[in-house]
Amino acid sequence: MSSDVQALAERLLNGLAPRLTLVLVKRFRIALHTAQDLVHDVIIEIVEGRVIREQPIDDLEAYVSTVVIHRAIDEYRRVQRLHGALRLSESHVEPANVEERLLTDERAEAVRRAVYDLPQPYHSIFTRLLEGDASLAEVARALNISPKGIYTQYQRGLELLRKKIDGS
Repeated sequence: MSSDVQALAERLLNGLAPRLTLVLVKRFRIALHTAQDLVHDVIIEIVEGRVIREQPIDDLEAYVSTVVIHRAIDEYRRVQRLHGALRLSESHVEPANVEERLLTDERAEAVRRAVYDLPQPYHSIFTRLLEGDASLAEVARALNISPKGIYTQYQRGLELLRKKIDGS
């Protein structure tokens, strides 16, 4: 890594990362470790040049902030879709106090871990459903499985997720 790139990485990680992490925790109510991971991942991707940019960046900090916030919103939507699929809550209610927010964050983290730990083919199905906003029919085409087969595997996967989450 060149000294310029290393200096940029240190500037972003030491100066911008803590501020962005705080915004995600306070404004988006994301768990601290999840917010830190999200911010650091985006900064590393940008420093390593893995984030595709059409034009040069005039204000790097604004660009990083925008990418991080968009990723946080995407993560929030994935969790909400999964909560709906698992029927963890009948309707979204804002937690009234810190304890309830922490419980909500812990539940979301438990759901993420449970999806990650699912065996194949369930892991592939749920990952595609939650990360790509895909329908069951689209997942069926992508995995070359009949729609009925995907639906059956989806139902079995949901049952596994419910057992994992209820048992944790």
